[in-house]
Amino acid sequence: MSKSGLVLENTTSKAIPAIPQEVTIEELQKEIYSLAVEKNRLEKEARSITEKINEERRILFEQELKRISTEIGAIDRKLLLQSESGGAEELARNLEGQKKELAERYNAVRYDFTPESESLRAYREKETQLHSSLQEIDKEGMRLTLKLMELEKKEEERKKEEKEHSLLTGTFTQLELFEKAAEYSAQERKKGEVLLK
Repeated sequence: MSKSGLVLENTTSKAIPAIPQEVTIEELQKEIYSLAVEKNRLEKEARSITEKINEERRILFEQELKRISTEIGAIDRKLLLQSESGGAEELARNLEGQKKELAERYNAVRYDFTPESESLRAYREKETQLHSSLQEIDKEGMRLTLKLMELEKKEEERKKEEKEHSLLTGTFTQLELFEKAAEYSAQERKKGEVLLK
């Protein structure tokens, strides 16, 4: 994923919009969820690529073992022909040396052989791109999570201030009601006094 204007792009050409400066908690939660969905998709794709890499490596190992076995078989046939025809001992020793060397290579294939093919290179490149995209998603997810925590803290503070303000407002409103009630009572008493006179 690379920053390009207001859009973050990943290697699979799906755009993830950049977060504007002022966003709501709900919008951030949606963005974090979208990132989690994208990360899950990329992780599945990465696992699939890893399986393909392992399968390709297995095939290449088997091909190399088969190639060495074929060479050993060809040397065995030459040795058999050599012994039947009574050929030169020098050639027979040479063939035995080659056979021994091939047998050692056959046994060392699992440790020393580095398989290479176009498919394997393409899979490894795709795997690298996916891991890079996953790292970018992790960074973006962390950034959004921190932003969300910041917004939630601000929202909590705003609600606390609002509650304190409403308590104060409610107190003054009750005081005003008592004053109005006192004024009304005073007026009613005056009316009652006037009627008594």
